[in-house]
Amino acid sequence: MEPLNPAFLITTLSVVVALFGVIVLVITIYEYTKLRALRDDFEHFKEQWRSEVHSLQKAMQRVIASYSCKDPDAQIALLQDAVALYPKVFNGYNALGYAYRSKGELAQAADAFHEAVRLNPDQIEGYCDLARVYYEQGEQTLAEKYLRKALDMDPQGVRDGLRGDGSLEHIVERLRD
Repeated sequence: MEPLNPAFLITTLSVVVALFGVIVLVITIYEYTKLRALRDDFEHFKEQWRSEVHSLQKAMQRVIASYSCKDPDAQIALLQDAVALYPKVFNGYNALGYAYRSKGELAQAADAFHEAVRLNPDQIEGYCDLARVYYEQGEQTLAEKYLRKALDMDPQGVRDGLRGDGSLEHIVERLRD
């Protein structure tokens, strides 16, 4: 076997190194493009997050302001603004339900409590609030349904939350038996 020509070896090595360099360059350009897109996505996410936090803060201010409002109509207006700004604002729909309930508008109260349950299905307060409003409407079966749901989730929390509410405590005791 004849020894390889050194010029051929150097030329072959140069071609291989050049091809490797081109491959590295293509990969670098591809990764740089992905990184720029990722940075743009992050900037977009950051702006959305900033906007969402701002909306949440404005909504919370309205919910908190509603607690000191004596006029139920003004309270309802503040709470409607709050949930319009940020539907998942903490306690927004529950407070709206209570505001409607204080005016005797039990159907609207039930709608608000249903929305609270839809948005926060793992919190028992919405179920207890629904039970209370249905009990006040004379809908015993629906009141029991929502109390049972809350009891299934957190029996002690329901008993603690309803302590002193004679209208529902007797139903809870009966359901527990």
